[in-house]
Amino acid sequence: PRSTPAMTLFPYTTLFRSTLRPTVSIAMSDQDIKAGDTSTVTFTFSEELTGFTADDVTVGNGALSNLTGTDDAKVYTATYTPTADVEDATNVISVGTDWTDAAENAPAGATDSSNYEVDTRNPNLTVTSADTTSGLSGTSEAGAAISVTITDPSGTSRTLNATADDTNTGAWNISSADILGSEVTSEDNGTYAFSVTASDAAGNSSEAA
Repeated sequence: PRSTPAMTLFPYTTLFRSTLRPTVSIAMSDQDIKAGDTSTVTFTFSEELTGFTADDVTVGNGALSNLTGTDDAKVYTATYTPTADVEDATNVISVGTDWTDAAENAPAGATDSSNYEVDTRNPNLTVTSADTTSGLSGTSEAGAAISVTITDPSGTSRTLNATADDTNTGAWNISSADILGSEVTSEDNGTYAFSVTASDAAGNSSEAA
């Protein structure tokens, strides 16, 4: 009988290369930034990645530092520090596309964070008048809270408060009656010392005037 040739079977492997594009989400620990604040920024990727650096990140009205990986290879954190003397309600942090996943897929496009507000500008403050007729008056940032510490001739201090007019003028006034009180005697004659500060809605404070 005719012999049948032997057949040798070779194992083979089919390789599948992922084409799914990676994504990233951006979160901030603080989205209302005032003078002296920093915010921790967390970058969470859909999969492990390569080539991600601080150069891939664009920051509005601030700077990013200490970009580091975490125990989770898909999560990075950094510190956002705002620019000084800025008042801007519209800002985002953006991640570009110069990074890939392990299969060398790049993201489909840039990704933006949610909006955050930056107010690192201390309110202006001026005292324009201080006398027994008109009281104490001045100007500041519109809507700013004015705090006046008054020390009378006896050395006793107390605090009065006002609000700057919510217009472009930012005018404020504390009347002489409020300063002197309702019962003024000759013993109250003398020099009254004033220390005035202004605080805006973000919590920034002026220097004392």
